[in-house]
Amino acid sequence: MFLKFVMVSALFMMSACHQSTSGTCKKDTDCKEGVCVFGKCQECAVDADCKDGKTCQNAQCLNPDQQPKTCTDSGDCGTGMVCAAGICAPSTGPTQSLSCAITGVVHFDFNGYDVKSDTRDQLNEIASCMRSNPGQKFVLSGNTDERGTVEYNLALGEKRAQTVAQYLQNSGIDGSRMTIISYGKEKPVDTEHNEEAWSKNRRTDITLD
Repeated sequence: MFLKFVMVSALFMMSACHQSTSGTCKKDTDCKEGVCVFGKCQECAVDADCKDGKTCQNAQCLNPDQQPKTCTDSGDCGTGMVCAAGICAPSTGPTQSLSCAITGVVHFDFNGYDVKSDTRDQLNEIASCMRSNPGQKFVLSGNTDERGTVEYNLALGEKRAQTVAQYLQNSGIDGSRMTIISYGKEKPVDTEHNEEAWSKNRRTDITLD
């Protein structure tokens, strides 16, 4: 009986330790609250993670009247923060090597433009590599599947590109390094007329400028 109690207690402790409010993480489910951003549990990564009309600024959900701290260099920011694009942002730690992934494709749900939890690790890696290549600029191209009007899909493609840009900016990437374009449904990577093809075409392409 005592052995059974010890085993159950150990399992409970392991489960409790798996989730963290401020520790390290690999995916969102590792965090008891918030989301996983650059290997750390943060309150938010994009506006969609916040509620009550708040927006995501520097991994925190803030009211519209709250402004992030401005800076000219990292000395103006507190511990664990760096100056990025004129505002204090969480430090991402050591930069990756120049051989890391700096481009990629982010996919979206049907009619959706929110960054999905299963693509955040990919975006975190891209953002980290962007930080290690500060002189490089990028193009974020929003795309949709073939369903819907030209006008609707151009607007949806732009929202998808803007969402990815916002995520990268919240990760410390200067917005001036990114150009946003929407192609709507005009540039499919798969021309078949089925869900498999459509899921490939609902995307934002991150390419070098």
